Amino acid sequence: MLGYLIILSLVCGLGGAIWMAIIAFQEGDPIWALGCIVLSGIVAPIYGIRNFEICRVPTVLCIVGFGLRLFIKASGWEATS
Repeated sequence: MLGYLIILSLVCGLGGAIWMAIIAFQEGDPIWALGCIVLSGIVAPIYGIRNFEICRVPTVLCIVGFGLRLFIKASGWEATS
């Protein structure tokens, strides 16, 4: 179960960040786009909130991915091999 949550959080977080980077490149903001790729956990949500009209879904994906990671850490689950 934990493995599925970890994978889901990664897919949501990275998927949203990459989607926002694509939108940033399309809007002509290459610095924001590179920031979304390199510093996805910090820059992507900021860009998404600043441009929420065009980035609704990817912003929600980033927030869900971050929330799942917080839930996994707070619940005390540990990955076992």
